[in-house]
Amino acid sequence: MCFQSRAAIGFDPAAEYEKQRAVPTFKEFVYQQYLPYAKTYKRSWDQDQNMIELR
Repeated sequence: MCFQSRAAIGFDPAAEYEKQRAVPTFKEFVYQQYLPYAKTYKRSWDQDQNMIELR
């Protein structure tokens, strides 16, 4: 679809852009979600952190 036809049906590119920005990056996910969880049950969570930082 061309831009004009999407605009005619109500497509908002600014809203789409904001929705994409709301998705966390992999690094944000790891530090905010995965590592706090992994630290509670894994003894080797520091190895996970090192691998993520190296790759």
